[in-house]
Amino acid sequence: MAEAAPAGAPSLFRKLAASLGPGLITAAVVLGPGSITMVSKAGAAHGYRLLWVILWAGLIMAAYTVMSARIGTVTDKSILSTVAEHYGRWLAVIMGLCSFAVCTAFQAGDNSGVGASMQTIAQGLWPEADGTMLTNVFSAGFTAVSLVLILTAPNLYKAIERLMTVLVGVMIVCFFANLFPAGPSLSGIAGGLVPSYRGAEDLKLIIPITATTFSVIACLYQGYMVQNKGWKLADYRKGVWDSVVGIAVLTGLSAVIMITAAAVLNPRKVEVVSAAAMAGQLEPLLGRTAQYLFCIGLWGASFSSLVANAIIGGGLLADSLGLGRRFEDRGVKACTVLVMIVGAVVAQFFGARPVALIAFAQGLTIVFVPVCALVILMLANNRKVMGEHTNGWIQNLLGAAGLATVTGLGAYQAWQFFASLAKPVGS
Repeated sequence: MAEAAPAGAPSLFRKLAASLGPGLITAAVVLGPGSITMVSKAGAAHGYRLLWVILWAGLIMAAYTVMSARIGTVTDKSILSTVAEHYGRWLAVIMGLCSFAVCTAFQAGDNSGVGASMQTIAQGLWPEADGTMLTNVFSAGFTAVSLVLILTAPNLYKAIERLMTVLVGVMIVCFFANLFPAGPSLSGIAGGLVPSYRGAEDLKLIIPITATTFSVIACLYQGYMVQNKGWKLADYRKGVWDSVVGIAVLTGLSAVIMITAAAVLNPRKVEVVSAAAMAGQLEPLLGRTAQYLFCIGLWGASFSSLVANAIIGGGLLADSLGLGRRFEDRGVKACTVLVMIVGAVVAQFFGARPVALIAFAQGLTIVFVPVCALVILMLANNRKVMGEHTNGWIQNLLGAAGLATVTGLGAYQAWQFFASLAKPVGS
């Protein structure tokens, strides 16, 4: 009898896997090619000095992801349905339309990231091949694979969860494998965790790093994912734990990429113009293996975002219009397919030049997210919605700090935009 118990008891791995899922999907969608590009640029340009930005963005991202997961486990209705009931359908529709626009813009960057990462690997094996052609072929091919998955998977949530778990594992292995040969400075890392600010030039990286790490739209959808997983009030603690672990993975991977760039590229004053270019710049310094590992990690980040980002944008639009909220609902699948097709078309026509579109999406995100952040904070403190599970003072403190952060950065972005319009033409 004593020997039979261990055999029948679930392993530690199975317990862990059973309590994870939605948080890893959130981590996978947020860590895309845009995020990797920004943290790589920051590491190459400023060394370890902006590590604190990743830490701060990850902390407030975790706070909002936990809030959304709690709302999802406590309530039976979706978040935008709850918004429509308590604050008006008009607000839910605006949130759905803006989420759709942001996710569609980022989808083009995800397509390009998938294509560029595979193109870099393919040209290493086949140097005479046309790079633009390879990028477009791989981009279209993986979009087609994603569409088949979305339209044919009998249990789409479970299929996405398993796929994201594998891709997050690929990213962890690839990015950490490059960290140790890079030989980072421990004192530099410690110094980078202390907040510092050296003027407006820093904001050019602080804003996009914050926008791509603290994705309030992804936080908003966390409530949908815990409901798709089937978690209820009894799974309240699972939802919180899963959210914290998922965002810890996101923050850790972002920090590893910045540290690698700081250790390898910053001393040589190498400028990073894209995530794929970062991979190429590693080769002469750490060898061809480092380049391939980074490209495989970039592919994992891009492909995971390609799938999950489309589901988030399509799912929020569908729910705001009353077309469904679950992955398997026809309205959700139709809106998801629309995000994928528009993103793929933009990527095919603009090729390797969707940088302006990604910058537009980041700007739209940082301006729009204060609305979403405020709504999540309001719902998490609404006793009619949450009952006894409303926010505590620590959660509200972090929530207020996150709202102040994105509001301040959004106001700065808006001021910069209007200031540029006021400049005379040609100045």
